[in-house]
This record gives sequence, C-alpha cells and structure tokens, in this order.
Amino acid sequence: ESLTVEFDENVLSDDAIIDSVENAGYGCAIFVQESVASMQRNKEKELRKKRLQVILAWAFMFPMMVIAMLPMMLGEGFMHREDYFLWILIDVCFQWVLLIPVLVFSKDIWISGFRSLFKGEPNMNSLVGFGMAASVLYGLYSTIRFIAAFATMDHATAMAFSMNLYLESSAMIPCFVMLGKYIESRANVKTTAAIASLVALIPDTAYRVSGDTKEEVMTDSLEIGDTVFVGTGESIPCDGTLVSETGSVNESALTGESLPVEKSSGDKVVGGTIN
Repeated sequence: ESLTVEFDENVLSDDAIIDSVENAGYGCAIFVQESVASMQRNKEKELRKKRLQVILAWAFMFPMMVIAMLPMMLGEGFMHREDYFLWILIDVCFQWVLLIPVLVFSKDIWISGFRSLFKGEPNMNSLVGFGMAASVLYGLYSTIRFIAAFATMDHATAMAFSMNLYLESSAMIPCFVMLGKYIESRANVKTTAAIASLVALIPDTAYRVSGDTKEEVMTDSLEIGDTVFVGTGESIPCDGTLVSETGSVNESALTGESLPVEKSSGDKVVGGTIN
C-alpha cells in the first residue's frame, strides 16, 4: 500500500504524481511516518466501514432478489390473475427502490472500474462495473418497454419484458464482490494485528550510551552505530549486536521458547526480546 517514486523536482511536482495516481483509480497522499498501532487503528476503522457497507448492501439486495423471483415462485395461478400486471408494476418499482441503495454502497467499485476502463487500463472492477451497467441499462430498457406495453394493454409484450428485467443481477454482482473484498481486508487486518502485537513489545524509549553518559531517547531516534544500555528485565529496543561479554535473552516472543538463550559478545539480539 505504498509507492516510492524517483523524479526530477524541476520537471514534476508531488501534486502531479498524486493526480496521476488518483486518475488511475487509487487514493494517494504524501507518506507520513506513523506508528504501527496508529496504522492498525486506521485499518480497523476502514474495515468497520466496509463491513457496514456490506451489511447494508445485502440488506437491500436479499429482499430485492426475493421480490424479483416472487412472481415465478407464486406459479401460473398468480400469472392468470386479472390484476397480475398491476402487481408486476408494483414489483418492478420496489426492485428499483431497493437497487439504488446497493449501487450507492458499491460506488467505489464501479467508479474505479470505469475510470480505469476509460484510461485504457481495465481491471477487475472494470469488469464488475461493465456487468452492472449492462444489467442496469437492460433493466431500464425492459422497464420502459413493460410500462409502455402495460399502458397500451399489450399483454404479450408486457409479459415478455416483465419476466426479463434482471435487475437483481445488478445488485447481486456488486454485493458478492463487496463481500469478497471485505473478507480480503479482514485477513489483511488480522495479519497486521499480529505484526502490531510484536512491535508493541518494543519500548518507546531507550538509553543511548555515549562515553560515560547515559541518555534516555526515543527509540525511533536511534541510528546505526549507537550503543544502547538495556537493564535486567527490560525489553531490547532494537535489533543489534551484543557488545558486553555475556548475557541471556528471553526470545519467546519470536520462538515460543521461554527458556533464556545465552548470548556472548558479537551475538545478534532482536528488538522486543527481554534481557
């Protein structure tokens, strides 16, 4: 989820790069260093938003699917009723009312898809958006033809188009895609949560040694070549090489083994483990 760009500042600006990426259908902003915990909170917030969109989209799609299939489920007896076409007209109106919220909740998919398609770089969202558009446009055409036939009492044409609206496809396609993207995002968040729990073991501050002085500094400010003091029972703030003669380290955070591992001068130690 990051992009590294090498460019000539005399030719190109940050804004131009951001515009280019956004025009390709993606979000983009200047990278700001943030903690893993903060990144995890943002990911979880985005996941909750996706989950709400999926739930709401399915809440509209499912009754729409039932309404669309209802005339066929009721059988031929219902089709021979005198007020059959009036009920179908009501059925069609309900389908459109339920379809519009689904299209709104899935707007990120089809907007991104058509944007990429118009740029000549179609992706999966382009395929989904194209399928949705085809279904919606055909459904609109069939609805107009059905209403026109109903108004002129052309029952044969009205019957033909009433059974071929396919509006439920316009809702089902994005709903299943949204569900798939939510499951993918949830797996991603779980993975980063495991990483965040390991990173949380690293202390925020460390004691940097310079000659005979020992100074408490932020762990993020440590640089290669610094010497760090770690007291007994304290977490090692960064990866490094042991410069004292001997020591023992609890590396259970990495290995699951609680018995301490003996270390001697020159051995590698890992941030987050315990002296």
